[in-house]
Amino acid sequence: MPPRSALPCRPSFMERSGADYIHAQKSFLTNSGAREISSDIARLTQSGVLTLKSDSAEFKQSSAVIANADQLTMSESRALFATGNTMTTSGDVSVGVLTTGSVDASGDIRAFMITSGDVKAGGNVTTTLTPQTAGALGAAFALVFILLGRIFGKR
Repeated sequence: MPPRSALPCRPSFMERSGADYIHAQKSFLTNSGAREISSDIARLTQSGVLTLKSDSAEFKQSSAVIANADQLTMSESRALFATGNTMTTSGDVSVGVLTTGSVDASGDIRAFMITSGDVKAGGNVTTTLTPQTAGALGAAFALVFILLGRIFGKR
């Protein structure tokens, strides 16, 4: 058997299975899961991945902890951290932290924090971290540090 690096990169199709690591030119997962995917094109349908690195990624009713793709398309999906140049959404999408150059949303996006250049939204784009909540969060941290300093400070 040839060494692993010498194996040809063919499309990877998975249905109702799981993998630790997938490295292929094209990855198609349906009702599956993977720990790490490194691919030129990745399409996940009702699947999940821990980390994804791809040129083009498409999520349909899927989830990721970390999704890093040049072009990211999400439909009724979730991600904890999502980064990319362009993001297109349809349906309800939930993202913890979104960092992208442009967002084109035809559905609703719920996020804790969004860092983006151009946002075109046909639906609602809501973020938890606004200037007001950031100020309140900073004040709460300052209060906690002051109280901990007084409790554990020198007497």
